[in-house]
Amino acid sequence: MIQNKIKIYLEKNGVKLSWLASETGIAIYALSNIVNGKRKITADELFKISKALKVSPEIFEPEET
Repeated sequence: MIQNKIKIYLEKNGVKLSWLASETGIAIYALSNIVNGKRKITADELFKISKALKVSPEIFEPEET
C-alpha cells in the first residue's frame, strides 16, 4: 500500500507529520489518517508529499508481483 510505504519512509528519515503538514498544506489529521491506512491518498496529496520530501512519487508505488 502506498500509505504504508509513506509511513515507513517518514519513520526511517525522521520526518514528522507536523513538518510535512506545513510543507504540503495538508492538514495533520489528514496525513495521520493517510499514513495509518484510515483513508486513501489522492493523487494530488501524493504529489504534494513527494515534492515536500524531494523524491519521486514512484518510490511509494506498490511493487508489482
